[in-house]
Amino acid sequence: MFDHYAKIWKLKKNRQKVTNGFDKLAALQKEFGFKVLVIIWPVLMDYTNYRYKPIHQWVAQQAKNRHFATIDLLPWYSKYSFRRLYVHQQDSIHPNALGNKIAKEAFMQWRRKELAVNP
Repeated sequence: MFDHYAKIWKLKKNRQKVTNGFDKLAALQKEFGFKVLVIIWPVLMDYTNYRYKPIHQWVAQQAKNRHFATIDLLPWYSKYSFRRLYVHQQDSIHPNALGNKIAKEAFMQWRRKELAVNP
């Protein structure tokens, strides 16, 4: 089976785009004093043996290295069948209203914790 995303991820130049972007955000965060939040969105597919988990972990580690907050939506999405989350079977990237609602709930949970710690 052809895995488009794995092929893209194997190229160092593509990973470098993430680290370069994160480095720019880190500089802006330091200069202007705002908090960066990275939300990691899973590909809409069977989550039983989700093959992109190492990519999620890598992105989260890169964010942590720069003192960014992260929300990985994989634990949230994996509570549902991916078929309940996509708009169309041909689009494995963009979630439907339920997927966006789940993301909003994950964000709001993070935000409430942030406000409790930093009122």
